[in-house]
Amino acid sequence: MKQYLYVLAALFFCISACNLKQEQQTNEAIKNSTIPDQMGTDVDITYSEEGQIKVKLKAPTLIMKDNNTEQYNEFPDGLVMTFYNKEGEKNADLYANYGFDDVRARERYVKDSVRIVTTEGAVYTTNELYIDEKKDSVHNNGKYVKITDTDGTLVQGEGFVANTRMEKIRILKTLPSQVPIESTEQGQTILD
Repeated sequence: MKQYLYVLAALFFCISACNLKQEQQTNEAIKNSTIPDQMGTDVDITYSEEGQIKVKLKAPTLIMKDNNTEQYNEFPDGLVMTFYNKEGEKNADLYANYGFDDVRARERYVKDSVRIVTTEGAVYTTNELYIDEKKDSVHNNGKYVKITDTDGTLVQGEGFVANTRMEKIRILKTLPSQVPIESTEQGQTILD
């Protein structure tokens, strides 16, 4: 009978130890996982500086992570950012299929079909942009950009640069562009 008690006690100890180890592994996996702290849908965020609205952001999905090592907002389903000048007037709208906001570094990254439409009607198209609040700069690391002006003029270039209010937009290097020519009924040619 004593042997059975020892075997039963040893079995109970093994089961308890296994359960404790499994629980510790589960807790460690949860602690190290990439589960977001918060999620939101149909979000509106306003960024201001010294009491003045600088940017309004709208997104269908927001994933927020905030812990000791990282603090960021991710917009996996795209976003729309509206930029304002110091007088509170709209400068431009930015559309992108993905966005990432590193809150601590004050840097944003947008990519995939990035399109900026100015209030004058010019459209800038590129594949990615970096927005650095500390340096007051927006750039695309010298990558391709296409500009369609309000009169239909097409300009291609490399290197989009602007300030974070989208007031001073420049293209660092323009490339030769071909604009299709269309004939009219009167025999004149017009640019598309």
